[in-house]
This record gives sequence, structure tokens and C-alpha cells, in this order.
Amino acid sequence: MNELRFEYKPNAWLFLLVIILFSGMAWFFVSEALTNDRGLTINHLIRLSTFSATCLFWFFACFMVFLTIISALVLIVGLRSSNEIVLNDTHITAPKRGVSVKTISLRFDEIRDVQIQVMQKQKFLNIFHVGGKLTIVRSMMPTKEDFEVLTNLVIERVGSA
Repeated sequence: MNELRFEYKPNAWLFLLVIILFSGMAWFFVSEALTNDRGLTINHLIRLSTFSATCLFWFFACFMVFLTIISALVLIVGLRSSNEIVLNDTHITAPKRGVSVKTISLRFDEIRDVQIQVMQKQKFLNIFHVGGKLTIVRSMMPTKEDFEVLTNLVIERVGSA
């Protein structure tokens, strides 16, 4: 029985960049909220008083802090996990979601359709099966080549099932 294993974790550098970006935006909005002394006009349609503009800045600051915390948690959980995609002659086993601990195992004869989706230069392998859909994200795999190998093998094995 031929079995292949692919590591499936978030890209640490990408998440560090996202954390830095969200932190910088949070810092910017906190600075704006602390120093705001005037109203705000948005697209010449919405006019906010000084107080309302300050509240809006605080809202965005809190939201950016929230996104920073979520990104950091996803990074920590992802790096500590040992998630992998396992492919053999009859099954594919993969995490149900990106950094999920729960895995799903599908027989190739349970798979109804396989589609590759590209969205803003990001590739997804969507596997439609009897119980729903399994999505494998290209950026969570070690290399582009691993994603291509996995995709080709899944399509080949679903076609022969």
C-alpha cells in the first residue's frame, strides 16, 4: 500500500507579517483616537462629530487588537500541531479545517467532485463528498509542488474509484 504524508500547517512568516500589520494598524488607530480633536467626513456623505470620530477610531483600534490576538493564537496552535494530510490507495485523511485538531477520512469512492479554486492568487483544493466539503489550502502546505502532487493524485484516484 502506497502512503504519502504532507505536513499541513500555517505559514509562520505570513502570520508574523499579518500580526505585525494588524499591530501597526491598532497602534495607528489608538494614536488617532488619543489625539483626535476634530470631526470626520467619510466620502462627503457621512459627517461625524469629534466624539463620534474618536469612538470610531477606538472601535477600529479594538478590532485590530482582536485580529492581532486571533492571528497570534492561530499561529501558536498551528505551529504546535502535528497536522498532516495522509493519502493512500483508498483514502485521504486531512484536518477538517486549517488548524483543527479534528481530522476527516474519506474513501475515494465517497468523493463526488474535486475542484481547484483560485482566489486572489491563493489556491484551494475543494473535495466534495457525501457528507459535505473538505478544503485544502495551498499556503498551508510546505511547497507549491506538494500541493500539485496532492491535487493530481486525488484527481487521479477519484477518477479511478
